[in-house]
Amino acid sequence: MSRIASALIDDIDRQLAAASTNSSVDLQLAAMKQQLALPSGGVVVRIQGEDQYRISEADHAALDDYDQKVVAAISAGDEAAFNASVSAVLEFVRTKGQKLGQDDLSPSAVILPAGDMTLAEAKIIMSGDTAAAIS
Repeated sequence: MSRIASALIDDIDRQLAAASTNSSVDLQLAAMKQQLALPSGGVVVRIQGEDQYRISEADHAALDDYDQKVVAAISAGDEAAFNASVSAVLEFVRTKGQKLGQDDLSPSAVILPAGDMTLAEAKIIMSGDTAAAIS
C-alpha cells in the first residue's frame, strides 16, 4: 500500500474515532440529564398547604380555563360550582403535573386554593383584604 493510501486510511480512522467519541459523549450527557430530571420548562403550580407541581406549557392553557371557572364560581357566590371547580383543577394538576421534591425551591407561577378552602375564604383572598384573611 502506498504512503498516500495509508495516510488516507489513518485519517479516516481518526475521523471515525472522533465521531464515535462525540456520539458517546452525547449519549452520556442525555443519560445524565434524564437521571437528574432537569426541568424542561413548564409552569410551577403550588396547591396551598400541599405540594408544588410542574405542568407543561401545553397544559398551561387548560389550567387557565380551570382557573376562569374557579373565579366565575367565586364571583357568582356559587358554593357547589366553587367546590366542583376547585376539585377539578386540583385533580388536573395532580394528574398532569410532575410533583416537585420538598427541597425544590422553584418559584410558583400559579397558586391554587387548598381542596378544603371555603367559598368565604376564597372571597376574602380575592378581595385582597389581608386583615380579614389573617383573622
